[in-house]
Amino acid sequence: MIKQILSKNNIIKIFLILLFIIIVAGSTINTNFGLKILILVIAAVIGLIILNNPWHGFLLTIFSLPFLNVGTIQIGITLLPSQFLGAITLIAFILSNILFKKNRFVKVPYFTLLLIFFLIVIFVSLINYPRLLMKDSPEMWGGIARNPSGRTIAQIISLGLMIGIYFLTVNILNSQKRLPTAIKILLLSTFLISLYGFYQFVGFFFDLPFTASTYRVISGSWESSGMTPGVTASIPITARIKELSGIAPGIIRVASVVGEPKSLAFFLMPIIFLFLSLIVLKQRPFKSRFFSILSFISFLVIFILTFSRAAWALSIPILFLSLILIFRYLKNPQKKMKLIFKIIIILLASYCVVHGIFAIFGYNLTLFLTPRTQSMSAAWQSSMDYPQLQTTLNLIPKNLIFGVGWGNATFYLPYFGYVTFAPNLYLNILFETGIFGLSIFLIFLGALLLSTWRALKKIEDTAWQKLILSLFVAVLSLLICLLYVSWWTNNPFLWVLIGMLAASVKLGLQKEKSLC
Repeated sequence: MIKQILSKNNIIKIFLILLFIIIVAGSTINTNFGLKILILVIAAVIGLIILNNPWHGFLLTIFSLPFLNVGTIQIGITLLPSQFLGAITLIAFILSNILFKKNRFVKVPYFTLLLIFFLIVIFVSLINYPRLLMKDSPEMWGGIARNPSGRTIAQIISLGLMIGIYFLTVNILNSQKRLPTAIKILLLSTFLISLYGFYQFVGFFFDLPFTASTYRVISGSWESSGMTPGVTASIPITARIKELSGIAPGIIRVASVVGEPKSLAFFLMPIIFLFLSLIVLKQRPFKSRFFSILSFISFLVIFILTFSRAAWALSIPILFLSLILIFRYLKNPQKKMKLIFKIIIILLASYCVVHGIFAIFGYNLTLFLTPRTQSMSAAWQSSMDYPQLQTTLNLIPKNLIFGVGWGNATFYLPYFGYVTFAPNLYLNILFETGIFGLSIFLIFLGALLLSTWRALKKIEDTAWQKLILSLFVAVLSLLICLLYVSWWTNNPFLWVLIGMLAASVKLGLQKEKSLC
């Protein structure tokens, strides 16, 4: 393996990838010199592993998707582990193809639409750049990529990498073995996150370490979300654990290194419905039925512990939509009745397990759900999302054609003194890129969903139909969740998931009849 990595043909790739790692990881991580060197060495080793086989890099990217807040690199924007690994893998994959013809590029569904969208993003950003220079940057956050001069460039580069990850996903999932493997890795990683969520929940009662809600591994400190705007504050790791654990009325929020509660809840939503679809369609991702059910219940428990009102509200239409889609492709009435019975049993069993866990620590799940449902309207009116949404809606008509530039919404929504967006991805795209940008983006999503719908009809009663249908449900779940989250155009999870769906349709239409 060493000889293969250090062969003459790999010298150029080694140099370029290590240069990329040094620039990003070595010179921009906000930490002490010794830890920076350690991170650089680890990143270099990972880079060499990915260089030797981009498929391994893609699996590492998949595995890191649930870690929404672990080891973030502060460079004015937050660089997620999945973004860093995905970028290196993309570079290695492209270089292997161009320089050494190791991989073959395949046609990526509707990639032209994404390129048009990217060109619109660049155009509207250039148009708005002179106006943007007159805006003040938020007080609380610094860095070259947080001020008007650098943010547009950083956000455009990030979007380009995310589109590249979609391209990579479709290209690298080119066999019937790889796609199920990628799904298994994603579910396994999410299961590990759910175990950490249990630890965090239990740790609150016993003062166990690392249970606060926003622990930053790189900086080694707790950061309170309730600080005064313009002030960055840290406290010792051993202090005020319970105060920062994210106690919401009635229950403890689960967040910590996997992200804030709302972020985690919206990440778990598509995973839960992906897993539920796989189970009820008898496509268990793991050989053990017990482990499959245990994993699903674990996801469900952590979803409840994240305590996101919006996630609760959106889970209801997602559940009904999932059932409608699954019933649509089941022809046998007897199978439909068995499916309904199976879903009811799984949900009731999950509820009993969650209720039992809550009861151990003195909570009543039923009493917890009722007031939270009743308080949704009042909570929305008092939340910070409400004025952000109202301001965005008021500003959109004035910027309907050319928007305000990609990533620049934060300079027009000056609430709470930090980088902020309206709580709706589609409204933010409209606000930042104008009507043409949003139209192209929606046409891309619509075309992909429509092609999936047609493919499902062509491959009825096959294992691939069930796999595609499960991914279809997961993507639709995420797209519905984006009605209340706004920052996921820079999150590889969105692009990997839709890339998985596109890859599954391509493989399914090749009439692969069985999964390994």
